[in-house]
Amino acid sequence: MRPADIAVLLGIGSAAWLFDLAIQSGGIGVAFSASLVVAAGALIVAGRPSNGWSRLLLAAASVMAPWVTLRASPWLQWPDLIVTIGLLSLGAVLASEGSPFSVSSALAREWIARLSSNMAHAAAFIAAPLSAAGARLTGDKRPVVKQIGRGLAIAIPVAGVIGFLLASADPVFASFFNLQIDPATIIEHVFWLFVGAWVMGGLLRTSLTAPTAAREGRHWRINPLEAIVVLVVVDAIFLAFGAAQLITTLGGGIEALHAANMTYADYARSGFFQLLAVAAITLPLLMVLTTLSGTRTGRLRFFFTVLVELAVVLTMAIVVVAHQRLSLYETAYGFTMLRLYSHIFAFWIAIVFALFGVITLRAEVDGRWFPGAAVVAGLALLFALNIVNPEALVVRFNASQSSASHLLDPDYLAGLSDDAVPDLFKALPRIDPRQQTELRQQLCQRQESQNGGWAGYNLAQQAAKQAHGVCS
Repeated sequence: MRPADIAVLLGIGSAAWLFDLAIQSGGIGVAFSASLVVAAGALIVAGRPSNGWSRLLLAAASVMAPWVTLRASPWLQWPDLIVTIGLLSLGAVLASEGSPFSVSSALAREWIARLSSNMAHAAAFIAAPLSAAGARLTGDKRPVVKQIGRGLAIAIPVAGVIGFLLASADPVFASFFNLQIDPATIIEHVFWLFVGAWVMGGLLRTSLTAPTAAREGRHWRINPLEAIVVLVVVDAIFLAFGAAQLITTLGGGIEALHAANMTYADYARSGFFQLLAVAAITLPLLMVLTTLSGTRTGRLRFFFTVLVELAVVLTMAIVVVAHQRLSLYETAYGFTMLRLYSHIFAFWIAIVFALFGVITLRAEVDGRWFPGAAVVAGLALLFALNIVNPEALVVRFNASQSSASHLLDPDYLAGLSDDAVPDLFKALPRIDPRQQTELRQQLCQRQESQNGGWAGYNLAQQAAKQAHGVCS
């Protein structure tokens, strides 16, 4: 491990200061974005990554971080924060070697263990150069922290007595110490500065630490015939479900719906999340069977591949059915952020299954790139969402439906974040006059978002304030 130098300490101090400003601002704005960009810059400059993948990941983190300031929707801000922190962490782990498109389970465990270990030793990593600098100044090789602590233990009681006596003798001198200081505020600042410095120190220590060789664990195997039996059962269930969808599409199954005391609208809505859950369960199952079955050649390999590809196709068909069901419900009741994100999640699942199908069909392809490719697809969707502004999409979709069927939920639309406010005011002329009046009233009575000065500045909040100008 390379020791911390002045560049490391400056990077830690800058990131910690900005992080404390971000927390104290009371909102997610400029300071949060700046702290993440500074963290990426510190990892590039002070962490000195030699791996091109690491530099690319840190650059991607710098691109994602500003969206925290550009958008106000929690549907975007929190994913942006989580993704940016994830990119920073992976960039630190891959500083020396490795690729996000070559991931095995043993390697992933080693990455997590190394990052956790370096986080645990972050305080000592930061303190080491400070202690060494103090030793050079004092010429004493004993720990500087202990020396300073003993000195303060002696000085504070003495200074307290002397200060009390002098303050009693001179009221002007006493006024110097009549400071309006809130101890709770000081403790809060110290705490968040410590958290920011600790996290940044752990990331830099990870970047400056040479990786150890990943230890491959015991390889568990599943009998190929057992895997084929599992796939036959799963595919049979999926085929039966497909037959049920065909019957419903052709107008049959009405009696079954009536027997279940379910309307067609309930039917359209009820099964969506269950269908996505089936897709989410099926993918890990197929991955485990593909990894552990050991079927690489011969007739068993052919049957296994056919069954896996059939499961992939049928699962993607289930995703399409889920999408259609939710679309039917939205036609009657309009869009919400949850419904929009459900469509996006379904689309991402379809992409992931398509990638997995390619891996299985082409046995010679190294499947270790699959997790990285799936994550990149998710990142691309998140970046696209930041650009198009999903809350504005929900407003426009609902406004267009309202003009045709007068279906609108003013309470829900008025409760969206500042990302939606400008589009809500633009959409007012296109909706029913009664709902237009109700929505305008709620928007004009809406309390404007407050931020903590420049540190909490947010572009979407500023645009919302400007849109509110029509209320005055």
